[in-house]
Amino acid sequence: MDAVKNFAIVEVSTGYNSSATSVALSSGEGAKLPQPSSDGEFNLVWWNSTDYPNPADDPNVEIVRVTARSTDTLTIVRPASGNSYNNEGSSNTSSAKNTSGKTYKMMLSFTKKVINDITSTIKTGWVSYKEVTPTRASADDPTYVLTFSGVDLTSILSVGMRLKLTQNSIVRYAIITKVALNVSDTDVTLLTRCSDYASSDADFDILDTGTYPITNVYYSSNYAPVGFELNADFWSIERGLSSYTNSSPSDGTWYSSGQSIDVPIGSWDLRGHLQVGVAGGDNGNSVTGCLSEDATNPISNIFTGVAMPVTNTNTKKGRVTVEGRRSYTSKTTVTALIKGNFYPSNLYLYSDTNNGYSTIKATSTYI
Repeated sequence: MDAVKNFAIVEVSTGYNSSATSVALSSGEGAKLPQPSSDGEFNLVWWNSTDYPNPADDPNVEIVRVTARSTDTLTIVRPASGNSYNNEGSSNTSSAKNTSGKTYKMMLSFTKKVINDITSTIKTGWVSYKEVTPTRASADDPTYVLTFSGVDLTSILSVGMRLKLTQNSIVRYAIITKVALNVSDTDVTLLTRCSDYASSDADFDILDTGTYPITNVYYSSNYAPVGFELNADFWSIERGLSSYTNSSPSDGTWYSSGQSIDVPIGSWDLRGHLQVGVAGGDNGNSVTGCLSEDATNPISNIFTGVAMPVTNTNTKKGRVTVEGRRSYTSKTTVTALIKGNFYPSNLYLYSDTNNGYSTIKATSTYI
């Protein structure tokens, strides 16, 4: 959406031909208009106010787009060189504004583009952002950080919002997981579609912007703006674990299986399906599994699975499901641990055809 301001009518200092793209306003007039570098670009109606109090009556009225303002000097795009950029229709044409003795004014008003923008946002859920082209600051698939230089977007963007952009001719979608002001720049952390369920998800990776510039940036606070994929699997990371055996466990001690998943920044629902087993020990011993953010200190475990009782010294096995919700401000490793009670001789984490497969899955809660 364009920048807006009430009662923004300014007087142009002198006449200009039909190709001028730098326009000086009368002294002090520039302050009546928004600042494109911080508020966003906008369109102005430019007309002969001496002869036509109503700009609609001026046959040479023109709509121009303001892309920059330095005090009282505007940088503009004229219809003749960029009418599609102004988005005001083919009837909007450039003309000279230099008739002697006439006063020319510019007005920020309701135009065709404003209507089009509102209609598009209502229909699609997406709001266009054109003020600053973001650059990729870091990449750790599926997490990427984009930097919007020289602007504070913390009042516009927030965690959980959707972002859409075009890069290398591919429209890419992401979820915002962090927004931070870094001096005068805004760093936006994104979760792109994960590649665990479809190879095409690689098309949503954010590429090096030095080679592939980003264009057509949109954001949305809607849950389901047009084109955004809501299948939770596309916003999930899942890892199949390998088997693990501990042949000399101590009673009641947690042991890391060495099997883990790296969970990106954001809010996540975590679930572990652990195929566990125990052998030996006293009658009535048991085995328990958990997911922990600290492989050596499971006090910080997410959830502990229900103990599986064993009624004799033969090897027994079963499935433990552990789950919980966590929010992370940095990438965090979550590890599967197991523990036996009543002096087991062996502990097992299975992940094979015969005994069943163990997995850990993280699904974004923003879906």
